[in-house]
Amino acid sequence: MMLSGCASPGGGQRVAIDSLATAGGGAAAYFAGDKDPAMTTAGAVGGFVVSEAFQAIAKSGRQKAFNSGIEEGTIIGQQQVLKGLWEESNGLPKNRRGNSRTLVPTLNVPARSQNGARYDPHTATPSSIHPEKIFVPTSSTTNATSNAHYETFQEQDQP
Repeated sequence: MMLSGCASPGGGQRVAIDSLATAGGGAAAYFAGDKDPAMTTAGAVGGFVVSEAFQAIAKSGRQKAFNSGIEEGTIIGQQQVLKGLWEESNGLPKNRRGNSRTLVPTLNVPARSQNGARYDPHTATPSSIHPEKIFVPTSSTTNATSNAHYETFQEQDQP
């Protein structure tokens, strides 16, 4: 019974406290009861029971505090969701500064050549609204000649 708390979090601390309380109760009963084995055993058991009672009270307090924190966090989250829905339904901006524009990250891409294709400098955005322009240099084969030109490449969303 003394090792029942080993598998739980903080189990080592629980075993140490139970052991000290059992030893303390046993030692107190040993000296107070004129070294009577029955009194010593009763004192050890009493020390263990007192230790378990105090630890159960402490665990209950920690559990109540945890549940209170979860409840408070849930209430705060619900309030924020309701506030956002209220602001949206009344046409108000979602942030407090009154700026309703959404910031879109952009990247300035310098000119470069890659695999025979030349890319002009441009600004890349996450949306596919802005297509990629690729410079295709003049090429000739025995059957055909292609003049230098730009091709527009735009990623297509996959269904």
